[in-house]
Amino acid sequence: MAAPPPAPSATRTTKLTHWFWFNVFFALMPFVIDALIKPPQNAAGQPVSFLNSFLLKREVFIVCTAIAADAFGSLFLSLDRIQSLAVRINLVGSCFAIGVVTSALYVIAPQSPLTTLLVFSFTLVVAMVCKSVA
Repeated sequence: MAAPPPAPSATRTTKLTHWFWFNVFFALMPFVIDALIKPPQNAAGQPVSFLNSFLLKREVFIVCTAIAADAFGSLFLSLDRIQSLAVRINLVGSCFAIGVVTSALYVIAPQSPLTTLLVFSFTLVVAMVCKSVA
């Protein structure tokens, strides 16, 4: 006797968990390894927190672009399953806009922990929504 198919929410949760561990976590791995090899310090040589050091790196915007690109690709490949045209346009537009904005911020943004935190958090939320729908 075959097992019943998993509930949609269980499948969605599994997909998001896999996405987080295999995309987001591994994308952030260079920052973790960097912090383990050489503990973060400020200009005066005093130790600073990992989070503060992480948020001061502009390379985080490259990670955001990659996360948005992955969500955009997954969403684009599954557009035929999304019935509402408005939902399609909003999701695809959001992922595309995040990719463009994070690429631009890498080039022009000042080193501001608050800007990095807001952009990184917003990218994760939008990408998570796109991945859960895809």
